[in-house]
Amino acid sequence: MRKGTQNAYNAWIQGRSCRKQRSLWTDGVTIYSYATPILWRDESGRHHLDARKYSVTTTVHQNGLRVILNDKGITYLYTM
Repeated sequence: MRKGTQNAYNAWIQGRSCRKQRSLWTDGVTIYSYATPILWRDESGRHHLDARKYSVTTTVHQNGLRVILNDKGITYLYTM
């Protein structure tokens, strides 16, 4: 697991912003890969993971977040 992915997830789950790296960051509400929102919670508290294909780097971010969510037992919806 990449440290940046874990850092962004930890900040996001706590509702904090984190922009330690350029490619993966969070405003505390949504996790972004570059400028693309890839993980967020809706008003009902459901988690959404964007499953569309983007760059290789964004795919790495999506896969890393998927692993974290699965490890923590967090259910999520794939968004296309």
